[in-house]
Amino acid sequence: MKEQGLRITKKLKGVVSTAETLYDDQRLLIQSSFGAPVINEYGARDGGIIAYECPSGSMHIAEENLILEIVDIQTGKKAEDGHSGLVIVTDLHNCSMPRLRYQLGDVARLSNEGCECGKQLRVLQTIEGREDDIFVSREGKLVHGHFWNHIARNMNGIKQFQLIQHDRESVTLKIVKNEKFKPEEVEFFVHQIRDVLGDININVVYCERIEPTASGKLRYAVREFPLLPHEGVAAFRRTGW
Repeated sequence: MKEQGLRITKKLKGVVSTAETLYDDQRLLIQSSFGAPVINEYGARDGGIIAYECPSGSMHIAEENLILEIVDIQTGKKAEDGHSGLVIVTDLHNCSMPRLRYQLGDVARLSNEGCECGKQLRVLQTIEGREDDIFVSREGKLVHGHFWNHIARNMNGIKQFQLIQHDRESVTLKIVKNEKFKPEEVEFFVHQIRDVLGDININVVYCERIEPTASGKLRYAVREFPLLPHEGVAAFRRTGW
């Protein structure tokens, strides 16, 4: 729309974003293209709406319908408000297939503050993406996948990218070039990866496009091995019972 100068003629009240993590630069691009505020929604295809953004910009949890917990990724114990952890959901109104402490595989953090809109529903401070987007450095430090997005979005010559961590020693960086591509940007990207993950092997692959998943989502970061031997928390995982 921006490239072709297209505009929506009708006045829109808002544009709802769902299914993937909404980054700040994406929000600004959508708002400027559609001329309307972006309303973020957080849910699961098998669990319905989990949180919704109010006019004041807070992501209120749908606590009338579910119990949401945030647990520490490494210990599986309750995480303090303001600290990242795994999202665990228990249904309150799912009579066909109730779920108890269901691990969605998402990473988020609760806010310890209320919202100026006056609603008493608790607020998600951030929704950070998937647990399997988290990388592990050679020294065992956890690095969330959205870190790579912050690097790539400032590179004008990269149309798409995907970083795949095979193990703690090696990653593959897939790059889709555009007409503004400069090799120096990829060299900088590689330097940033090593600066965070350590002196690891990085295989750079140039391709025409990066295929989305079966659900249509484009994954920027993929980890191919378990995060921890016990994989976090004793709860039902989204991958099965």
